Amino acid sequence: MFPKLTNTDDHFSKNLQLLPCSFLMIYIQKKTKLQPAFNNKLPISVAKYNDLLKLCNSGVIPNRYHKEFKSLKRNENIDDVLGETDEEDNNIILETDPIDY
Repeated sequence: MFPKLTNTDDHFSKNLQLLPCSFLMIYIQKKTKLQPAFNNKLPISVAKYNDLLKLCNSGVIPNRYHKEFKSLKRNENIDDVLGETDEEDNNIILETDPIDY
């Protein structure tokens, strides 16, 4: 497809072909205001906080992020668990799994 550069440029207007194109346009209204899901930052488990501090102290986490991680709220009553997923773990094949032929 060639764009028409000027009104007198017949070469481009004769060779202009529109290709079929389907796409989805998403419009965001200016009136839409997102509300915070929580009033305060949620605390993390003490175990997770300690793991993050170890990563900071060992240099895995860069210095520029240490202040943010060290200021995280923590709570002893929070379990250090991952949320449930929609996928089954037994469907995942790892490279270390033996292959049966």
